[in-house]
Amino acid sequence: MKRTEEDLQALWDEACEADKALRTFMDEHGIERHHLNLPVGFPLKTEITGGDRAVYDQYFKLECASGAAGRRYFYANCENNKLEKAAERKAAEMNRKAPQETA
Repeated sequence: MKRTEEDLQALWDEACEADKALRTFMDEHGIERHHLNLPVGFPLKTEITGGDRAVYDQYFKLECASGAAGRRYFYANCENNKLEKAAERKAAEMNRKAPQETA
């Protein structure tokens, strides 16, 4: 199902809000942003959250929400691109199979 531009914009806005919430939380708790780019496992996450379970839980929740929102937008956009390319291929195939008029 092709998504409308409004649907894509809503998904984009949701992803931006989730990312903003995560980054705000990180700034409030002194978590450095370069940790977002690392393949962070449990030991490093407990270290960057200072071993505080509540901070860890909230950080993990926001990190997951941000990633999920980003993936929803990415997959919807990719699906639209696939559908557009399929429609273009179908139109090209129909044009190729159409009888050619002779002049």
